[in-house]
Amino acid sequence: MRFSAQVKDAILMQNIASTLGSVQDRCMIQITESIFRIIVVVPETGAQVWATLSCSHLFGNFLVSSNEDNIINLDLSLNHIASAFRSRADYTMRLTRKGNMPFLRVVVSEMVVHDIPVRIVREETSNLQEPDPPELDVAIRLPSGLHSGYTSRRKGPQFTSVAATATTAALHAARITAPDAVPHADSATVIPAPPQSKLNSTI
Repeated sequence: MRFSAQVKDAILMQNIASTLGSVQDRCMIQITESIFRIIVVVPETGAQVWATLSCSHLFGNFLVSSNEDNIINLDLSLNHIASAFRSRADYTMRLTRKGNMPFLRVVVSEMVVHDIPVRIVREETSNLQEPDPPELDVAIRLPSGLHSGYTSRRKGPQFTSVAATATTAALHAARITAPDAVPHADSATVIPAPPQSKLNSTI
């Protein structure tokens, strides 16, 4: 069993690990010849959250091989992944061992090494099924997170409500209101969903 790769988008990796880690720390990472998939299962409910990325987008100098049709399943901590990918640097990953213990080794710019403990998942995974969300009726493109975050921090102590307005026209506003204050508006674009479109779990 072998896996090694140069990571082309470390910030994307860190963002996904942080986001899914807020749902559940333990995850299964599935690596195939074309797909890098992170799967989180919430123990209390059995709900599953999937993030699926193309290996060609995420990795360079990519190699994966195993006796299971070149598929590798790893159980590990998302917090460890998020901690390893903290900056825009050169990252490489590879599966390695210390004695009988497997690790996912993350090397940062050939200077810093993170050895993340993993468990190789060999049992049946047929209970894992990618969510099939309902068809999307409308998509709303909100202002940038940076701008909205600034607005919420600046006006936060005064908030009493948040409201959004929309009609069939494209441009509307999300308004934050407070007593005796002038409402602050951020623009948002309302986009009718194309036929047969779906909001899915693939990133």
